[in-house]
Amino acid sequence: MKKLLLVVLAVFFMSGIASAATTVDIKGQIRVQPEWNNYGRGSGVLPNYFPTGAIGGAAGTKSSGNFFTDQRTRLYFNVKSNENVGAAIALEIDSFWGQSAFEVNRNGTGAGLGTDAVNIEVKYANMWFKPMDALKITAGTMTYVDDMSGVFIGGGDTAGFRFDYALSKTSSLSTGLYTFWQTQLSSAAATYNPAWKDSVYFVPITLKQQLGSGAATLFFYTIQDGTNTRNSSVALGMAGAPTYGFRPVSSPYNTAQIYYAGLNYGGKAGMVSYYLMGAYNFGTVKEVATTTIDDQKISAYALNAKVDVKLGDGKLRLAGLYVSGEDSTDKTKYKGFITGDQYAGHQTMPMLQDDLVILINNTDVMSNATFLALNPNNNGDGLQVAYAAFDYNLSNKLNAKVVAGYASADKQNSAARLGKKMGTEYNAQLAYKFDENLMIKGMGSYAPIGDYFNTATFNADAAYRIWLKFIYTF
Repeated sequence: MKKLLLVVLAVFFMSGIASAATTVDIKGQIRVQPEWNNYGRGSGVLPNYFPTGAIGGAAGTKSSGNFFTDQRTRLYFNVKSNENVGAAIALEIDSFWGQSAFEVNRNGTGAGLGTDAVNIEVKYANMWFKPMDALKITAGTMTYVDDMSGVFIGGGDTAGFRFDYALSKTSSLSTGLYTFWQTQLSSAAATYNPAWKDSVYFVPITLKQQLGSGAATLFFYTIQDGTNTRNSSVALGMAGAPTYGFRPVSSPYNTAQIYYAGLNYGGKAGMVSYYLMGAYNFGTVKEVATTTIDDQKISAYALNAKVDVKLGDGKLRLAGLYVSGEDSTDKTKYKGFITGDQYAGHQTMPMLQDDLVILINNTDVMSNATFLALNPNNNGDGLQVAYAAFDYNLSNKLNAKVVAGYASADKQNSAARLGKKMGTEYNAQLAYKFDENLMIKGMGSYAPIGDYFNTATFNADAAYRIWLKFIYTF
């Protein structure tokens, strides 16, 4: 009887789609990644693991290594009724092999014996429509990719309205209104002034223009933070939110008006492709409760450069990143770059690169991964990264890549730290194209740890990661 009911429902559903002339295109990806490392996995961030000795258990002990298997499944549903109306839905299922099953309200579970779990995440769900050929409006939850190489928000999922307008064949304008946080909907709403203004809104304005063989992007963003955290001991207006280094984390504040302005340009000249980005972060945090109640002026910046040079069947990449850190004892100023991760419930936003796998976050990340610099704000200390990568096509199916990189804090604000150097990383990667749909990747990485994570009584071991990843795309 149950099977018959399912068949009937499926027939009615499909007939409804056909009568409305709506098409549903389903795509997806399954990734399975066995991994071995020596610094743990999962909910903590790597800088917190080292000082507490989690790299080997008790402080100063050696690690015997950790072996686990991550799995991620994503399903993408692209719905289209006609050329002017449609929708996009993405679901994600994360599993950690051997973890408990049958648990509700937890993601990343369901791969223990029995495997079942309530473990389907809505990555995004939005509708879109075109009131005119040149204008597309998107409403709902969606992935927002910033114009700062991932320094600000990477590929963060957020809710709001987006407006994309084609000014011409070579230029476009986009803007939107996104809700990062709505105070009265939080579990701790009773501790706040439940006014409509007690929320966090994000408004970006981006102008893109084709210029010869390249493209330039001019952007201006603002975060309007009305959470009034002076009514609570919770920083940034979010119960349970992480404190990634925004100076008022230790002291509540009233409101904040935060702005970003910048430019990026990517182009090509012969065998050389290049990308340049610069962004300035400014604004005011109102009435910070420090030793006295005053305002804090924000003044920070970020720079990114990348050059790719084609060399026969290979490619050499040189890249550099600079994110300013806080270096002033003047509590009326803040020079750390404020990122979207400081408004997120948990860290989810990668840097837009896939070469380094220990120093900084990357686009190939899965659930159980940690990094030396989880966020470019880096606890308010800022970040400096430089690396070189060379990949070479050994055949039409096999590619090899070697990478060497360096990371340092821009400033050092903790007296307990012995220096600013965070670490160096050396990794080698192989990617084998089994067929058009299946890719198999192997990677081994080793990273000596710098004095940024060492104290007078603790020296961190070097970190290593080894993984094998199977990627099926359909």
